[in-house]
Amino acid sequence: MSIDIDADKKNQEILPRELESEIVDGEICLPSEFTLNDKGIITWSESTPIGKAIDFLLSDERLNELASYIESSARSLVPSLRTKASRAEIISNAMKVTKSRIAVENLKKTALAELKKRPQEITKKVDEFSKKLNSLSAELRKPVDDFENAELLKEQAAKSIEAKIKELSVVLDKHSSDDVLKKIADLKEITIPENLEAFKGNLEFLIDRSLASLDESLKTKIKIEEQSKAAEELKEKEAEIEKLKALLAAQQPEEQPEEQPEEQPEEQPEEQPEEQPEEQSQHVKPDLGMPIYNYFPSSSFVSAAEKPTFERLRKTNLDSSRAANPGTDEAARRQARLAALQALTLIGVEETLGKKIIQNIIAGNIPGIYMEVK
Repeated sequence: MSIDIDADKKNQEILPRELESEIVDGEICLPSEFTLNDKGIITWSESTPIGKAIDFLLSDERLNELASYIESSARSLVPSLRTKASRAEIISNAMKVTKSRIAVENLKKTALAELKKRPQEITKKVDEFSKKLNSLSAELRKPVDDFENAELLKEQAAKSIEAKIKELSVVLDKHSSDDVLKKIADLKEITIPENLEAFKGNLEFLIDRSLASLDESLKTKIKIEEQSKAAEELKEKEAEIEKLKALLAAQQPEEQPEEQPEEQPEEQPEEQPEEQPEEQSQHVKPDLGMPIYNYFPSSSFVSAAEKPTFERLRKTNLDSSRAANPGTDEAARRQARLAALQALTLIGVEETLGKKIIQNIIAGNIPGIYMEVK
């Protein structure tokens, strides 16, 4: 068997060249965001933030650079099918390309996961940003807000004082003069704070106008109360007069037989005709409806303008009494004095004091009561 030494040498020279990886020199380089691991597979650099992967994947230019680098590296190996080792190297070279693709797809998944977090992070960061700007805006506006709030408080205080003034200026029928005086005092005590200078003029005008109105109301109330008091006093005196009249009327029938037995015989022949014996009994038992005595308020109780009319009526009443009952004056006077004395005794007045009271009434020394027995 012959051996072709030259042929074996030829094969030995060819096999090393077929198995050797030839790297074609060129300008295409691996992008800086990637590195090669120990197996020659591209991986995303740990020193590069994942956020840059989104920009890288969205850039056609950067992706094309990476694809060109992978293609250049893969084509740098001259393929040979003659030996098993060379075929295995071809398969390994293709696997590197596939793993590079998978590496980029995994990078895409990581980038998409990062993108899903972005809305929340963006929202959070924008919220913080908005909060800072809102705080800044509020700080810048604060002087104006403080001024406006202070002005609003002043306006509210002025309205409160104005409402109080209007409330005090109202006078109703149920209010007395004392109530009006208190309103005037309360109104005068109202003070206007210094910080309400802008409202001072209007408030002082309202106070002055209300004081003038209350003064008029006070005069009216005093006049009404005086009239009412005078009417009440007159009513009380009239009631007192009626009460005394009733007491005198109740005592007159009992006193007539004791006071007039001796006086009647002497006065009958002079004053009354014989055909009227029954009328003499009137000296002892007078008719209360007939004005044996006149009972008037004192002239001091009436006004100066009314005194002439008052005296004229009193005199007319007295003259009417004497004309209607001639000859009965003396008996009537005694009867009136005795009845008045007994009436005073019934209400607890001692007899001596009662006589003095009757004498003072006759003399006109007791205001409000007049007893005509002259």
